[in-house]
Amino acid sequence: MSPEIRNLAPLGLNAYPLEGKIQQVLAKPPPADWQASQFTRDVYLDVMEPVVRCAATWVSSEGALIDPVIHKEWAHSTPRFVSSAAVLLHFGRIADLQAIAFKAMSYCCQRLSNSDTSETPSSDFWMRELVTAYDCLSPIASDTCARQWKNALAAVDPENTYKTVDPSHLNLERFNNWAVYSSAGESMRESATIGGSDRFLWGNLFFETYMAAQTHRFTAHGMYRDPNDPMTYDITTRLQFAAAIARGYNGPLRASLEEILRRGNQTMLFFVSPDGFVPFGGRSSQFNFQEAITCALSELEAHRYRDSDTTLAGAFKRQAHLAVKAIKPWFSESMPARHIKNYFPPETRHGCDTYGQYSVYSMLATSYLGLAALYADDTIAEHPTPAEIGGYAVALQPAFHKIFLCAKGTYVEIDTQADPNHDATGIGRILFKGFPLGFPLGMPFSATPRCLYAGDCSAPEEPVALGPAWQDLDGTRDSLAA
Repeated sequence: MSPEIRNLAPLGLNAYPLEGKIQQVLAKPPPADWQASQFTRDVYLDVMEPVVRCAATWVSSEGALIDPVIHKEWAHSTPRFVSSAAVLLHFGRIADLQAIAFKAMSYCCQRLSNSDTSETPSSDFWMRELVTAYDCLSPIASDTCARQWKNALAAVDPENTYKTVDPSHLNLERFNNWAVYSSAGESMRESATIGGSDRFLWGNLFFETYMAAQTHRFTAHGMYRDPNDPMTYDITTRLQFAAAIARGYNGPLRASLEEILRRGNQTMLFFVSPDGFVPFGGRSSQFNFQEAITCALSELEAHRYRDSDTTLAGAFKRQAHLAVKAIKPWFSESMPARHIKNYFPPETRHGCDTYGQYSVYSMLATSYLGLAALYADDTIAEHPTPAEIGGYAVALQPAFHKIFLCAKGTYVEIDTQADPNHDATGIGRILFKGFPLGFPLGMPFSATPRCLYAGDCSAPEEPVALGPAWQDLDGTRDSLAA
């Protein structure tokens, strides 16, 4: 099969609005009190390990990961556990849990290969996790076990297994982030030489067919637009095809996707906070996997510039370390670990989107930290990030409708057209470097949120953000946040 490769240039690709800006900021003197973190790859493994050890106790006799809050397997939590455990085993950790990891891997491979779209929830997300796991587990498994995994994964027919598919290939542009996840997994499957068949579309041909149809969703800043412009679905989507490239994809889409990554990741350095936190904005916000994504993306980018621009490479290395440091308190200073940035008991699901179950998003964080560990190059020295140096303003308009201001450790995020299901228009975040997230202002609040609340907690009667408010002639109060 030979897919039609669509126009490879994303909308606006010919003009990157921030071209050269990062070099200008990085050329400024670092803060007087700046110190390198001394982190190595081990920091990712240290944060992952207690969470994975806890999750191993949730694995059923069959090999499925059972969510301890809702008491059933949820979506793609099991393959995310498998990839996380596999990375730890790859680096010589959790040897006592090897049998559990192997059992869960066998369960996932067989389930995906024997399923159709009605049987395996969120099957589009499974292959990338399982190829990562196969890479890490096959060298330490028996030949028989590794062959069984490989044969099972090779039998997966994407357009009869994944949900976001269109075998006619006439309407691929309507898809969004799910198609990028499945595309990345398919490319990684081929790079790992995990078979396939001439009878169905798979591997890089699947990647090129479905991924080419996604290029229209990228902005001139290199950011991916999922519906309603959630910040999370920019960074997580970029990481998927970055992982495919890292695993070996070198086909006709590579040059365009590399340019998107160059732009998007430089933009990312401007919109994270000085302490490494990802901006609020839209659905799937405030989860700890967000910073884990920036760890993996930043480690890849540090490697990209290792030989050509040591200052930029060092800024990305530093960004990766700031991001993992940002989320450590929710993983290493509290048990059970929190998958979202609050300390409510996980069973309350406070602040979570309805789909953001404890197991699937805890395992997503560890899965991405695992990628960061795999990508890390500890020979790259840190350099202050743009956010630590400060002295800039960046506007993302009209897509993402955000303004970021950063100066001397103070960081401000403004949403000029908030999604009312999640946020409020106005100044929604003011942070000072070294102070806790939330002080003095961590996020805005919607009056009509789609997230869950614990116990007697509830949404405010009116949306909350800093900004102008007024009283109309009839006495009605109104504000920009509304």
